[in-house]
Amino acid sequence: MKKIITVVLMLIASQFHLKAQQRIIHWVHGFGANQSAWFPVVSATREGAPGYVPRNVISNNGTYTGPGSAVDSLKKAGSELSMVVQNFLAPYGGAGSQQARNSFVIAHSQGGLVSRWMADISIPSGAGANSLPHFGGLVTFGTPHLGAQIAESRYNGQLDIFLNNACKDFTGGLISNAMADIEYGKIFQLFNARKRAGALVDELKNSLCDALFSDSLSTEPKTTQFLSLRVLGPALRADGTRSIVEDPILNDYRPQAPALQRLNTAPLQPIVRVNFYGTEDSTQAFIRTTHYIANPSQNIDPFTATNALEDSTILQFAKLRTDLTNKAIALEQEAGNLRCSDIQWFVIGFFECRRRENEANGKMFEASNIKKAVTWMDNNNAQWLSLIGGRTQNPTSTRICECDAGAIPGTDPNRCASVNVRGGCRWVPVINANARSFETDGVVTKESALGMPGAIPLTEEQMHMPGSQHMQMRNDLNLRNKLNALFRGDYNSYFITN
Repeated sequence: MKKIITVVLMLIASQFHLKAQQRIIHWVHGFGANQSAWFPVVSATREGAPGYVPRNVISNNGTYTGPGSAVDSLKKAGSELSMVVQNFLAPYGGAGSQQARNSFVIAHSQGGLVSRWMADISIPSGAGANSLPHFGGLVTFGTPHLGAQIAESRYNGQLDIFLNNACKDFTGGLISNAMADIEYGKIFQLFNARKRAGALVDELKNSLCDALFSDSLSTEPKTTQFLSLRVLGPALRADGTRSIVEDPILNDYRPQAPALQRLNTAPLQPIVRVNFYGTEDSTQAFIRTTHYIANPSQNIDPFTATNALEDSTILQFAKLRTDLTNKAIALEQEAGNLRCSDIQWFVIGFFECRRRENEANGKMFEASNIKKAVTWMDNNNAQWLSLIGGRTQNPTSTRICECDAGAIPGTDPNRCASVNVRGGCRWVPVINANARSFETDGVVTKESALGMPGAIPLTEEQMHMPGSQHMQMRNDLNLRNKLNALFRGDYNSYFITN
């Protein structure tokens, strides 16, 4: 019996020793995400993947935005994460233990700001276990340490204008493209049914777009409400996760926001800090970002979020543009062929020529809407860059009044804004040729991603993730290479992990 007890005790002791030797990694997700954002990489770090050996680690892959958590500010998010990490550390000696000091955070985007708040503000101002060190290192990927211009664009209404124009022009073009294939009977064409039906659809579409998004800077931005109530809210609640898009936490990420200024001027706790940044093709930033919104990088195998996946979306987008352009040209040609000459009005007859004229007007109406969609497709990338801080411009001198067919363009902003919805006039941003450009990952600028106070100095090559889009970098080959180097100790010996 003594031998059995001895063997059991030895097994328990060996397991405790093994547990003590393992390093804890806290994987922290970004805005609008949950623990699934890091699933493929957490799994690969435990089990291995091609070109990536497994590590002797314990992963804390949790979320700081659980059901009922009012995480509506950076302060609350930091406090929530502090409690999540503290609870996880309890079986390993708790906060302040050697195991805790030997653990480190790997964070994406917003997660880096929340982790910094936990380390530099929440923990130092805490009491008891709350004031003890929770980790000894912080690694951030694409974190807007100096703020995110997209958050500013959300709150000043520019993002709403961009989305409203997309809703009206792009969606309107697709609707007209579909309507162009509908055949109307001759008796209905006599009354211009094609154009009348198109005008009705336009009116309904414009009303819907105006209801979803603001169409001027003076109105309350509706982006967050729309996303939370109609898109992200139901999707996230389906798996029991609270939609943080309902919360005004983005306000704390605006450049020069009070919370961000407090974070960037707070006394630094003694942890090892490393930051990385990605750069996206500036000519395709919007469509590549759109690709990962529709196809989250965590839904594929570890480190397989390659640029080839984005390229397929770009090719589809380019094909759609070509198809729409050709359809608009064909409709204009058909309209020209339908119109009667002066002689034909006498030879063919008034009613037949009138029918042709109405049908031609309908085709021109559809062609005009389709061309607006093409124009939006041509301009959306430059507009997106201005929204995220990738390009600076003067919005007051770079807009034109664009109208539907038959409406009179105005030169006065008040007149353009006051034209009846059915008239279809709106101000459209036009990019200034003298604009300055800045490197971004499609969402966050390089300058902001490298702005973490106290980050250890690395070379440009060590910090750079070329071709990594903001959401792609959570699961691409660049990430694999950076983590391999991190665990080898290439950036700092603190991160050496067996």
